[in-house]
Amino acid sequence: MKPHRIACIVVGITLVGLALIVSLEKRNRGDASWTSLSENQQTADKNQLPTSNQNKIVDGGAEISASDAQSAGRNKSNEVRPPDVTMSSNRSRTDPAQKRLSVIDPMASWNESPAWPEGPRLFAEVETSGKRYVNLRPNDIGLLPQLNVNPKEILKITLQMPEATGGERIHVELPNGGKFGDQEETGKTLIVDQKRSIHFTMEADETMGNCTLHIRQAGHTRTLPLWIGEPPMLATGDDGS
Repeated sequence: MKPHRIACIVVGITLVGLALIVSLEKRNRGDASWTSLSENQQTADKNQLPTSNQNKIVDGGAEISASDAQSAGRNKSNEVRPPDVTMSSNRSRTDPAQKRLSVIDPMASWNESPAWPEGPRLFAEVETSGKRYVNLRPNDIGLLPQLNVNPKEILKITLQMPEATGGERIHVELPNGGKFGDQEETGKTLIVDQKRSIHFTMEADETMGNCTLHIRQAGHTRTLPLWIGEPPMLATGDDGS
């Protein structure tokens, strides 16, 4: 075989090999492009799918989508709960701040204030089960306005003594009925606080009629008259009619 023919064969084989290599590279690039295009198309198709068909979750035997579950969770968290009526009603029954009393000021209807009795001044406030009497003060003979109360009613009494001093002893007494708490004694000694006031409770007598509270301060007595039960009827004639 002549040398030039051998050279031609070698060149031909080389060209064929190069052609095959180029063809394979083009084919690989085409496959890669096709794969990328297919993945992009699948992603686009997935994004176009209805929400109800994505990420389905089995809930109690029924299929729901994840987006629906998230939406339900948000709606549940934003749900406005009704107020707790039971707690509110219980609080209104037990909270003293919710209790409304009728406030009565006997001096509001007076044209002029009476003269003060001899001795230190005193103001009283009395709270019953339904009323609160304020600005009670003695007249010139030491009598405070008479109050009408029910049998065995609990009275909360506050005494303001502007001329007293903190630590001063005040004696209170129930000479004709009623009691202080559970004690058997009809009288007790109380101490004036730094605000020059005294707070205590008493129970009205169970018998209809007069029941008085005596307050003794510095040798002077002030009296709070109470009437137990219905106020007495006033007679209009000799026959009582």
